Amino acid sequence: MALKGLDGALETIGGVLVWFVTPALVDGIFQALYGHMGFRAAHSHVTNHLLNSSENFAGGRKLFASLFLLSHGVTKIVLVTALWLGKMWAYPLLIIIFTSFCVYQAYRFAHTHSVVLALLTLLDIVVVGLACAEYRDQLGAEL
Repeated sequence: MALKGLDGALETIGGVLVWFVTPALVDGIFQALYGHMGFRAAHSHVTNHLLNSSENFAGGRKLFASLFLLSHGVTKIVLVTALWLGKMWAYPLLIIIFTSFCVYQAYRFAHTHSVVLALLTLLDIVVVGLACAEYRDQLGAEL
């Protein structure tokens, strides 16, 4: 659960940071990092790919990326905190929401083949399994 809390905090911070990324900021960073003409000439394919990726990210996908990270992060923080405080309602909600995250992440993985996304999905699956087991134990203890 601590990993999911940390994951949620990092996603929330990432969502806020993504919101403030502008094309001018990204261009400035890449100019500072890759502005040297010798580097550009030697690695033009890599440099062009990075510049194109930054333009796409900083452009139309910014709002989606920011809202996606913020919604995941805040949800995880709230649910993990509720579980640490012993709130029984958080178990079924966590199971439903994290299962939904897994389904969406599996869909995205089919398109992106991102190893990081696959690992995060596996972590979510483990958390759902642990939450199911703990919820059963908690219900058994109350009876």
